[in-house]
Amino acid sequence: MQKFLRFNCEKDFVLQGVRKSRVLLCCSLLSVSLNVAGQTTSVTKVLEYVPAPGQFVNASLPKYEAGDTDESIRAKAESTMKAGSSFIGLGAYGGYVVVGFDKPIVNVPGEYDFKTAGNAYVNNAECGIIMVSQDKNGNGLPDDEWYELAGSEYNNPKTVHNYKITYYRPQYDIEIRKGETPDENYINNPASFRTETENNNIADVMWKDNLGNTGYVLRNTFHKQQSYYPMWIESDELTFSGSLLPSNAVQSGNIWQFPAYDWGYADNWSANESDEKIGMKIDWAVDKYGNPVRLTHIDFVKVYTALNQCVGAVGETSTEFKSVIDLHPDAQVSEDKSVVLDLSEAVLDESTKVSDFIFDTETKFFDFNDLFRFSHSATDWGGGSFSWDGFVCSKQQPDLNEPSDLYNPDGSVNTDVVSSWEYLPQNTYAAVTGAGVNGDNTPYIFGYWDSYSDQSIISFADGMSHKVNGVYVTNAAINYISMKYGDSYGKKFGGENGTDPDFLKLTAVGKNGDTETGSVDFYLADYRSDYSCDDYIVTDWSWMDLSSLGEVSSIEFSLSSSDNGDYGMNTPTYFCLDGLSVNPQASVPSAISESEKAVSWSVYPNPALNYIRIKGDEYKKADIYTLNGVLVRSVSASEQIYVGDLATGLYYIRITDDTYTSTLKFIKQ
Repeated sequence: MQKFLRFNCEKDFVLQGVRKSRVLLCCSLLSVSLNVAGQTTSVTKVLEYVPAPGQFVNASLPKYEAGDTDESIRAKAESTMKAGSSFIGLGAYGGYVVVGFDKPIVNVPGEYDFKTAGNAYVNNAECGIIMVSQDKNGNGLPDDEWYELAGSEYNNPKTVHNYKITYYRPQYDIEIRKGETPDENYINNPASFRTETENNNIADVMWKDNLGNTGYVLRNTFHKQQSYYPMWIESDELTFSGSLLPSNAVQSGNIWQFPAYDWGYADNWSANESDEKIGMKIDWAVDKYGNPVRLTHIDFVKVYTALNQCVGAVGETSTEFKSVIDLHPDAQVSEDKSVVLDLSEAVLDESTKVSDFIFDTETKFFDFNDLFRFSHSATDWGGGSFSWDGFVCSKQQPDLNEPSDLYNPDGSVNTDVVSSWEYLPQNTYAAVTGAGVNGDNTPYIFGYWDSYSDQSIISFADGMSHKVNGVYVTNAAINYISMKYGDSYGKKFGGENGTDPDFLKLTAVGKNGDTETGSVDFYLADYRSDYSCDDYIVTDWSWMDLSSLGEVSSIEFSLSSSDNGDYGMNTPTYFCLDGLSVNPQASVPSAISESEKAVSWSVYPNPALNYIRIKGDEYKKADIYTLNGVLVRSVSASEQIYVGDLATGLYYIRITDDTYTSTLKFIKQ
């Protein structure tokens, strides 16, 4: 038997192809029909179809004809998928199709939402990864963010998540396109041109990937079309990226088998299998960093070949795709009743673009939207020296351009320059994004976590517990610069050779009163993968799903890092938030237990002009705060409290006795 190497690399991607009979090759063409009563394809349009090179490309699935263009091939694919009677081929790794529907596929929590049909059967899984997207901008095009459905192999350490591959049009095809006439033996007898040291001929499709590997989509004697490279595509290079699954090819004697993965992939199990094997849950969606996202529905599905392997006469693994079946065709998208943090009314210092109370020692919290309360603390150390922790608002736009003197003559980074760069005035309180979730010149929350005070807390101004959906997070500019380059205190993440398993982790702990409801971790930087292409520092706004915390009265944030010293973390302890979303709950205020319900205070008159009185049980103390959390008056129990000198507006009054606390609102006229 003649053998040839599939890869010039190591690890789990090394396969050797062994030539098999025509019978085995033809088995891969069996069409498995979907035969489930009452369920038909939900696909009504194909928006994009870009197969990678492969033995069925141009010859069929669909067939190329002279003069075909991107649009005509897309239309052929659409006609095939709308009919639901056959499948289309996606070619080798990365080849994809994007489909749409006449109505959204609704996320029904806890249930399978849709399933796909391909060409899989027992031990012949040619797995495709499934991506989903919402038409958030409403233009009917799949140009919003895509999310991967995290199948059973998503967290497999052999899976590569930021894989990239480029295919090159073969020389044979290029010569024909130039009007030349190359030797047809390159097509008719391709193996005769291959040796152990030169395992391709000029008609094979070469590829290179970002792991440093080079290989070929090899021709065989059964598919003799001019090229395995898509002939309607004008570019001589095709690049695809996504997640690469570990090989599923297993040799048993003279037979190659391709067993299915457990769940979560297209063309993985027979279309007649149970939902547990072929059903898909929208709740599996994750962003590009692997964090869960919250989607009420989806408008588009993308499927791409997720394996890069070529096995003997069977050839390259190529996902075949036939249909998407909506499992809740009558479901409607539910109304979103969540309340989202709105920072449009933030008051910022005109020169610094940061909250003017940042070093105000009297400000203990600040509120937005009469609901969201952010902790804040400042300390005056004397001599003009202040410190702070908790949260402020910011609109700073960072300077991330490398300084001209950043590198030493030997090419190493000058960490003193990095430290000066980090603390430029425009970087001190800046998100790496330079703006909030809503775009240019919008404010965001800038957080600083101090491990000694541990006071980065979000609570609710109404004293109630609410169900939190999540919040958008990103890095501060200082963190980004420190982790990317290294500074006088913190190391360059990954180390000098890029292999150190560094990380920066943001943790949110939910509490309902004093009871912890759960915790969620989000990696703002992660270099722990075996594959350097999977290392990242977050540089955009990314969703941190907090729904698992349930109903909470507060959320406590903290940071941890792989880089620590004698005095704690060496990595800067800043982070940024925006777009906090909650579902308000009609429940008992979190500060009041069942035994406290008998405690009743009220403020009158309300609105008030000069004095207010507290009606109800005896109390010990009353503190009056502005909406920004500035303490403006603190009094012991008295018959009346003077407020005549306060500015007109809304205030909080916090009333306490030996056991209980209650926060109320009043209006000063």
